Amino acid sequence: MMKNPVIRVISFVILLAIMITMTFSISGQLFKFGAMVIASFTATEAQEKEANDKIVRYADLMIDGILGETAGVFGTSKENEVAFDKLKTQLKELKKTGDIVGIFKLTETAIKQANAFAQEKGIKVDNPSGKIFIESTSNVRLGLRDLKSPAVILNQMGPLCRGLALAFTLACAVFVIKKYIETKIINRGQYLKKMLIYEALIAGVVCVLFPFFWMLCTAFKPSGQELVINASNPFDIVPASPTLNNFRRVLKVDDKAKENMKKFNDPIENKKNFGTYFMNSLLVSTTAAFLVTLFASMGAYVFSKKNLPYKDKIFKVLLMSMMIPGMMFMVPQFFMICKMGLFGTKWAMFLPHLASVFGIFMLKQFMDTIPDSLLEAAQIDGASEWQVFRIVIIPLSLPIILTLFLLTFLSNWSNFLWQLIVTDFENPLSVTLPVGLALFRGQYTSELGLIMSASCFSIVPIAVLFLFAQRYFIEGMTAGAVKE
Repeated sequence: MMKNPVIRVISFVILLAIMITMTFSISGQLFKFGAMVIASFTATEAQEKEANDKIVRYADLMIDGILGETAGVFGTSKENEVAFDKLKTQLKELKKTGDIVGIFKLTETAIKQANAFAQEKGIKVDNPSGKIFIESTSNVRLGLRDLKSPAVILNQMGPLCRGLALAFTLACAVFVIKKYIETKIINRGQYLKKMLIYEALIAGVVCVLFPFFWMLCTAFKPSGQELVINASNPFDIVPASPTLNNFRRVLKVDDKAKENMKKFNDPIENKKNFGTYFMNSLLVSTTAAFLVTLFASMGAYVFSKKNLPYKDKIFKVLLMSMMIPGMMFMVPQFFMICKMGLFGTKWAMFLPHLASVFGIFMLKQFMDTIPDSLLEAAQIDGASEWQVFRIVIIPLSLPIILTLFLLTFLSNWSNFLWQLIVTDFENPLSVTLPVGLALFRGQYTSELGLIMSASCFSIVPIAVLFLFAQRYFIEGMTAGAVKE
C-alpha cells in the first residue's frame, strides 16, 4: 500500500501534522515550565506577598474607583454600562478565588476599556475629572508593570515561551521534511514506518512521565488551587500563579516557621521538618541496603560454591518461605522489636528485614555462572576463604550485587506500613520520609501542594542512584537470560 505515491504522501502529511502537534504541545509546556521555575525564584516570600497584595488593591481601585466613577463623570451608554458591570463582577469573583493572574489580566483589560471609553468621550487634561482619571489609570498601569510577582513575570514571559516552542516546532518540521525529500522514493515507506514508531514511542514516554510532570507543576501551585484546571486549555497544567511557598513550608524556611522557631526555641520541635525525615530515610535505606547485600552475597556464595550437608534441601526450604505473605510476619516482628527495646528507633526500621531470601536466590543464580576454576586458581595461589570471596566473587558479581542494593534501597525508601508501625511519634527524630509525607494529610483535608513538593525531593535519591547504576542494573537483570 505504501508503494502508492498518493497514499504515501497522505500518510506523510498526517504523520507530519501529528508530529507538529505533539512537538508544539510538549515543547510549549516544557518552555513554560522553565519560565515558571525562573519566575518563581525572582522574588522572596515577602516580595511575592507584597506584589500579590498590590494586585488585589489595584483590582479594588478598578472596581470601586475608576470603573465606578467613569460612568458618573463622563456618562455612558447601556452597552458600556453592562460591560463595566461585567468587569466589576468578574474582578470580584477572581478576588474570591485568589486568582492573581486572572485579576492581573482583567485589571489590564479594564484599564484599556476605561481609557478607550474616555477617549471616545474626548477627555481633556485640563478637566479636573479627566485629569484624575488619567492619573489613576496611569498609576495602576505603572504599578502593575513594576510588580515583582512570579505570576506577572510568567505572564510577561508567555509570548517568549510560545515563540520558542513555535521556532523549535518549525525546526523539527523542516528537518523531517528535508529528510523525507532526501530519502529515495523506494525507501520512503520505511521512513514513514520509522516516523510512526518514533511518534508512538514519544507518546508512550509522555504517558509514563506525565505523572512526574504533574507532580512538579502541582508543587508550584498556591494552596487551594492544586486541582484547579485551566478552563481555556485543560491540557495546560503549568500553574499561571507559581509560588515557592510549598517548598518553603516543607523545608520550614518560610517566614512563619522562622517566627515560630524564634518564639518557641524548642530544639526538638525545630527538627520536625522534611530535612530530618529525609536524612532518617536516607540513613535507614542505605544501611539496610548495604547489610542485606552483604549478608545475601555471603549466603549465596555458600549455597553456590560450598558443599554442605543437606544444602539443596535447606535452599528449597528457604525458597518455600518466600510463599508466605509478608503480612504474617509483622505481628511477631513487632513483638520482637518491643522486647528488644528498639521501638521508635532507626534500628527497628530495617533490622527484621536483613535476611533476604530473594537476595540469596538472585545472587546464587548469578554466582552459579562463575567458573569454579577461578576459585581453585585463587586457592592455589594461597588466597584465604575471605580473600576468594572479596577478590574473586564480589568483583565478578558486581552487576547483580548493585541490582540487589538498588532494589533493597528502593524497598526500604518506600516502606510505609512497617515504618509507621514502629515509629514513636513522641520522638520526631525517628520519623522517616514515607511517614512524614503522610503527616501532610489530615482527617478531612490533604495539603496536596506540600505532599507534591515533598515528593519532588523524595524521588531524587532513587533517580540519582539509578542514573549512576543503570548500566550494572540492566546487566544484572539480563544476566542468565540467554543460555549459551
